Amino acid sequence: MVLIPQPKTVERRGGFLNTTSLACMSEIEDARIQSALNKLPLASDGAAFIIHITGENGEGYTMDITEESVTVTAKSSRGAFYAIQTLRQLFAQSEIPCVHIEDEPDFAYRCYYHDITRGKIPTVETFKKLIDLLAYYKINALQVYSEHVFDFFEFQGVTARTGCLTRAEIKEIEDYCYNHFIEFSPSIATFGHLYELLQQDAYKKYCMLRDYEPKESFWYERVNHHTIDPLNPESFAIIKSILDQTVSAFKSNIINIGGDETFDLVTGRYEHLDTGRLYVDFMKKIINYLLGLGKTVMMWPDILAKHPELAGEIPEEVILIPYGYGRYPDRDVINVSRAAASNHRILVAPSTNSWCRLIEDTVHGEKSMTHMTELGAQYGALGVLNTNWGDWGHPCSIEMHTYGIVYGAERSWNAQTLPDQEFAKRVDKLVYGYDGAVSLIKKVSALATDTCYWDFGKYYSNTVYNGHLAVNIPDEEATRRVQAECLALLKAVEEQRWQQEEYREELLLSIEGIAIMAELFSKFGGYPIARKTDTVSWLKRYREKWVSKNKESELAEIEKMFLYLDRL
Repeated sequence: MVLIPQPKTVERRGGFLNTTSLACMSEIEDARIQSALNKLPLASDGAAFIIHITGENGEGYTMDITEESVTVTAKSSRGAFYAIQTLRQLFAQSEIPCVHIEDEPDFAYRCYYHDITRGKIPTVETFKKLIDLLAYYKINALQVYSEHVFDFFEFQGVTARTGCLTRAEIKEIEDYCYNHFIEFSPSIATFGHLYELLQQDAYKKYCMLRDYEPKESFWYERVNHHTIDPLNPESFAIIKSILDQTVSAFKSNIINIGGDETFDLVTGRYEHLDTGRLYVDFMKKIINYLLGLGKTVMMWPDILAKHPELAGEIPEEVILIPYGYGRYPDRDVINVSRAAASNHRILVAPSTNSWCRLIEDTVHGEKSMTHMTELGAQYGALGVLNTNWGDWGHPCSIEMHTYGIVYGAERSWNAQTLPDQEFAKRVDKLVYGYDGAVSLIKKVSALATDTCYWDFGKYYSNTVYNGHLAVNIPDEEATRRVQAECLALLKAVEEQRWQQEEYREELLLSIEGIAIMAELFSKFGGYPIARKTDTVSWLKRYREKWVSKNKESELAEIEKMFLYLDRL
């Protein structure tokens, strides 16, 4: 019996359900439950299906499957919805065993966090497919991260180039989330990460860096220089306007106000001031304004962690989200423990580790989700916010970090699961529909680590802007190995057929893109190897996939980078 997430208790009773369909015998008042039922094989002559909903709170359920019937007892409509997802997974298998299941999640808030601001904005239809995926694996929250891609007044000078989500699109996504028991809420930059806002002529005077001129690729500059001046009396009015538009665009009571990585706050201009005090005072203005509107405020606490003596000034109603991405586990322990000790409620934030890559980093993703959920359980976290960042153009597709999404879903429901062979087999079966798919994805992930897109982008930045970013170019032996392994994998995967072909097709694109980077790296390193790939042909297919599922966004910038480096 293959299920994701694995239920808490499964007792085998012997025998199998003797039909392949269900006949619902219960009156269902919640239209969302009725819609979910319609995804099951229903027939008037099917096995009797009875649903008891005992209350309005909780997500737990029990399920009894006999040869003749299926009975679900759920704590709420939400619990009934998750029981139906379990049944959907069971009916996708050849036989349904007679079992008794008792199940409920380890964490109440189970969120997938999607960066739409770094170069790729999904279409509404892609969002709906993503929401279907999240609901199927019992994720109950979706946050979208924007620095400048909401259709707000302050970003009108930017969105013609980057694209945006309109209010109508937000509402359509929001309604679809509601029908799938998913809380759809915004995460909006309010202090740092405001590069595109502050690069507009009308707002440059609010930038912490006076007379600032970009010296590197805008992808690099976005990451590093983006903090609004907290001492300018007009700065809060700008942020308040953005917040007011956010509140009016989203029904959710939750707003994540960011507050992380305010790098430019510590500059010579303010070296005589207490930058911790500057930070906390400005954040308190934002927080108190939203609390006054009755909102639930979330924020990243990385700057607070550097000023623990001031953390107590942040109102206790604020939910802190310490993050850890599998690279510095000792630091993650400190950050989570400090956040928990501050008397604030916390969420823990691992990551799919798919930024600056064509495919997720499964090694660090597994470490991140395993370690952070362990810390979340230890320190009584409300839940898990599994991040998908998109630095440097967001080159990674949703399909190529779905393993991280699903492992995050598993760990936030059942924090005892480990990413072992048993889990991989369940993912192969339910997600990809191909035995050995996870193993293939992990192999390609390792090749992507050996041929780093981040360094590829930095090399591009250096050549175009005469920059001096440190670039790690792989040596000749590593490059030849990556090329050879990619070519072998391309041949093998091209001959395969997966039940979920979209994953296989995206995997092929990732493999070929990695091979292209390896071949171009060899040229950069002065040991050119024979080209076996064609950049122009690959970019054409990459574009076709991108625009079939996403807005144009900043795809042209990725194409420009590959073509420029191809022609050097």
